[in-house]
Amino acid sequence: MWVRLKMRYVVGMRQPRLLLVVLLTACTGTSGESSGKNDSPGGDSDAEEAQLRFVLSTGEEVWLAGYDPSAEDPVGAVGWTVSVAEATAGFRLDPPDVAMLQPLDPAAPDMLAMPMVPALIEGGMVVGIGEHRPTWIQGTIPDNYAEMGVKQGWNAIYIDPSHQIIVTDPLQMPLSDNLRLQQSLSLEGGSQGPAAAQLALLAHEGLQGDVLGALAETALGGGWNISLSSAPEAGIFRNDPAMGAVATLVPTGYDDVDGTGSWSAGDVAQHGACYQGKPAWALYLQPQEDVGVALERFRRHLRDGWNVQIGLESEPEGLADGSPLDAAYTCPLPSL
Repeated sequence: MWVRLKMRYVVGMRQPRLLLVVLLTACTGTSGESSGKNDSPGGDSDAEEAQLRFVLSTGEEVWLAGYDPSAEDPVGAVGWTVSVAEATAGFRLDPPDVAMLQPLDPAAPDMLAMPMVPALIEGGMVVGIGEHRPTWIQGTIPDNYAEMGVKQGWNAIYIDPSHQIIVTDPLQMPLSDNLRLQQSLSLEGGSQGPAAAQLALLAHEGLQGDVLGALAETALGGGWNISLSSAPEAGIFRNDPAMGAVATLVPTGYDDVDGTGSWSAGDVAQHGACYQGKPAWALYLQPQEDVGVALERFRRHLRDGWNVQIGLESEPEGLADGSPLDAAYTCPLPSL
């Protein structure tokens, strides 16, 4: 059974190198509108003939892109999307041209590969990046890779948290909404020592940038809580080349020098709010349709919407919502 495909251009990406040209074909059990006949890799989408299949948790489309980890822009600029209507999406792809291949491992220069990045699309936005990467392999496969299960043709490769390569089933690749929007933020805690009287959630132009204003405030002394259930206003976002539209907010204990009862330009920031001695801050990431940006967020373990980070900006760690924070003079403000 043939299906019609829709071409997708990824916002903000440069024109693709040959290596990054995207190959995509028919999707099992789906149909949709087309802007024209698919003359590139494609073919029968019968389930028995699928070479790659994704098991979906949700989503409206699957986008598959060539990937070159050594390139300035790792994700290709042009790809194909297919509409999906079932819990799985299967693809049959023609072998890539040899000019699109590169060594997967410098220690195995004769084993050539074309890795791909799957993205889950909903409402035109990327809501998930696949951890199991379809990868075409050809050439001489070293014994150590063969023992892991790498074979000629299409493979599914997963790199676990310890950076070990695991070869998985290319017909059972999970694809979930792991970037789905987190709509609310909750910061809470106490003061384990002397502290300023007030705590404000201040919007910054980056952690080291100017203060743009306060989104919320609370009195310190005993338990405290700051909760937000919507996105920040547009004026506090900045565009990060790698991360897209980002708002940075820092819980800040301050002295109300000018006596206005709330944060103003004349007040003095004194301390932050820490988790186990590490200063905390919040990020809000606008949903986006750029797969390259989504991939960078995925690498940093961030999701669309609200995220809480601790530690240095150069080496941040994620923190679960509701983890107790200590707002006191002993807690520094976050820095590079």
